[in-house]
Parts: sequence; C-alpha cells; structure tokens
Amino acid sequence: MSGHTPGKWLIRFDKGHTFSDGTVDHGGYRIDADGVEQLAYVWNFSDRIDPVSGSQDGTRPFGAHEAEANARLIAAAPVLLEELRNATVQMDMAAECIEAGRYDEALLHVRSMERKRTAAIAKATGETK
Repeated sequence: MSGHTPGKWLIRFDKGHTFSDGTVDHGGYRIDADGVEQLAYVWNFSDRIDPVSGSQDGTRPFGAHEAEANARLIAAAPVLLEELRNATVQMDMAAECIEAGRYDEALLHVRSMERKRTAAIAKATGETK
C-alpha cells in the first residue's frame, strides 16, 4: 500500500449551480493538495438528480447537512496522522521515564504534546480558542 497524498490539504468552497431545467447542484467542499486538484469532494445536502429521468424530486437525498464539518475533518487528516505519530513517540518516551522513576521527565513528554494536539483538533473541528 502506498502512502497518502502529502499535506497540506486545503478546503475550497464550490457554490454550486442552477441548471436551465431548474435542477439545482448545491455545491460542496473540494479538498485540494499541492499539485492535486479535487483530492476529495464533499457534497452539500440536496436532492439527488435521477440519472435516467434527470428529475430532482426530493425522494432521494444526496450529500450531507454536515458537509462543511466533514470537509474540515478530511482536510485535517494529514495533520491528525502526524500528531498521532508524534503522540505515540512521546507516550513511549513517557512510559520509559515512568518505568525508570523519572516522573517529572515523563510529565514533560506528556505536556509537550498538548499544544500540537489542541491545534490539530481545532483544525479538524473548526474550533478556535
């Protein structure tokens, strides 16, 4: 299995389009990376357009009301993965310190993760503090 597309992944809003027949594409959120356009796409909630009839009757929903939040989570994936890897290293180092009775040093390893962990979660959720 090959690795994922390197980050930084960015979100671009796609406002959608109303077609001449009245059907509406409500757009969504495009996830781009360096050199990769539309790495992923998250559709806003709308009514699916039937590919055979071309009608948009509202009986088959498409996309998600949580589209923006879903796009943020996808775009944050490289940052979250990096932070999880870093946290694993720091926790292993903290465990070694605890086993050796160096509790203050163990606490430093745990605390060193706090700022980056909080920033990664904020990127994924859109929260600001």
